Amino acid sequence: ATDITATALSITAASLGTDTDSLDTSVDTLTLSITGAAYLSEANALTVVSANTGLFTLTTAGATSLTTVTASGAVTVSLSAGDLTVGSLIATGQNVTLSATGSVLDGDTAVDITATSLSITAASLGTSSDSLDTDVATVTLSITGAAYVNEAGALTLTSATVGSVTLTTAGQTTLHTASATGDVTVVVSTGDLNVNSLTAAGTVTLTVGTGDLNVGSISATEQNVTLIAAGAVLDGDAATDITAASLSITAASLGTSDDSLDTDVATVTLSITGAAYLNEASALTVASATVGSVTLSTAGETTLQTVSAMGDVTVVVSTGDLNVNSLTAAGTVTLTVSTGDLNVGSISALGQSISLSTSGALLDGDTGVDITAESLSITAASVGSSTDSLDTDLASLTLTVTGAAYLNEISALTVVSASTGLFSLNTAGATSLTQVSATGAVTVGVSAGDLTVGSLSAT
Repeated sequence: ATDITATALSITAASLGTDTDSLDTSVDTLTLSITGAAYLSEANALTVVSANTGLFTLTTAGATSLTTVTASGAVTVSLSAGDLTVGSLIATGQNVTLSATGSVLDGDTAVDITATSLSITAASLGTSSDSLDTDVATVTLSITGAAYVNEAGALTLTSATVGSVTLTTAGQTTLHTASATGDVTVVVSTGDLNVNSLTAAGTVTLTVGTGDLNVGSISATEQNVTLIAAGAVLDGDAATDITAASLSITAASLGTSDDSLDTDVATVTLSITGAAYLNEASALTVASATVGSVTLSTAGETTLQTVSAMGDVTVVVSTGDLNVNSLTAAGTVTLTVSTGDLNVGSISALGQSISLSTSGALLDGDTGVDITAESLSITAASVGSSTDSLDTDLASLTLTVTGAAYLNEISALTVVSASTGLFSLNTAGATSLTQVSATGAVTVGVSAGDLTVGSLSAT
């Protein structure tokens, strides 16, 4: 039965109730000064004006407000009805467990909860304009709706099952296991962010202000994933790291030469200051990429819409075609297509070498100059067509082409070596054929300058 019925209750004692028999109250406000453990069960709503205890266990049946609670032991607060509002709950070095059928809300502008570990079960947590402020080492969340948490230091999110979550931290942060039926937003102002396992049915946005972002597994099927890191975005395991419809990454570097970031996405946008290493499990469209250098491998039809690199570009497509709309590099360019065609719109690598290899055809993808470089090496089944030659601006050319090769050079050219079927070449400057071997007809037209023939064999 109810032990105490009153408007206000103040208790000073060595201990209060027991773990098998709490003190039962029906009061509006409560003030406690308990040296040891305190066990309380309130029949209605309650405001804890002040509580200084050892262990503190409180159950209520209505909206509850913890104005000031300081405990030297574990804290457990459970509400069978209503919201829980936390002003200040300090349990340094202890575990705090909060459960509410309604919301858990921030009750002031300062840190709300200080503890070693925090576990919260509720319908919602904080609000978009007032996150729950914490200073804890680890947190476990089971939130039906939206969760808003602001952590003052480093944090390990042991487990989170939420509707959506917005988390900000100020230290190294680890997401062990997080599952959301909506959006996930994490902002780490200081230190690294380690994502072991994150699954979301909404968009995922992860921002790291001063550290690296280590990705184990992020799955947001048919959604957008955005990663922003002042440092590197790194592969955290041997499996697929990111599954999504679209992926956008801004970072100092991406993956490493011996451990690429593994993706299963439809489109990617990159802004990488240094080197980028990416391994895509299927087809891919690179909507935009501004990188230091990039090494990309894919297993499906691949389209490079716009790529700009300050260094080298290496692309390997194991299955399907490679379509290059616009690629500009200050380093070498190496493109390899294992089982499809290579369609070239524009590739520019001024003063550099370009190597193109395809098991299928190398085709002209537009009406302008397709390839600008110092030297070009091509291995293909065929190059260009009788109605649309590959247009180049080169100094030297090397060809290994099983079938016909149609090329149009806008200036002078040295053909270092050419092994082809039919060979058709037009140039607009002095042209040297160092070594040409063809199994088909050979046609060379020079609109300006001399033609120098070293060795030409057409058997």
